[in-house]
Amino acid sequence: CSDDRLSSVDKAGVSSSCTPYRCGADGNCLKACATSDDCAPGTVCDATVKACVGVAAATEDDGGGCAIGSRSSPRSFGAALAALLLAGVLRRRSRRAGRAGEGTQLPG
Repeated sequence: CSDDRLSSVDKAGVSSSCTPYRCGADGNCLKACATSDDCAPGTVCDATVKACVGVAAATEDDGGGCAIGSRSSPRSFGAALAALLLAGVLRRRSRRAGRAGEGTQLPG
């Protein structure tokens, strides 16, 4: 076996990859696994079928580990910007309406 146990090396020095398994104690590539130590990097042992399977297949993309909130999309950014602009316009109108009423006095 190669030093990293990823290949089997025959008597002539010819190396053969053992992926998805590792090379066994007898110098031959394993054909089944008992633990993930019997599997090449990027694979894990599926004990129910005694086969090394890809990690990506075992854990579909879940979006990552530590995240607070979600990624904002351009669409949500645009909606937030529109809401802020609308709030500014409404506030400005209410200020103008208040000022217009300041100069008028009720007859008395």
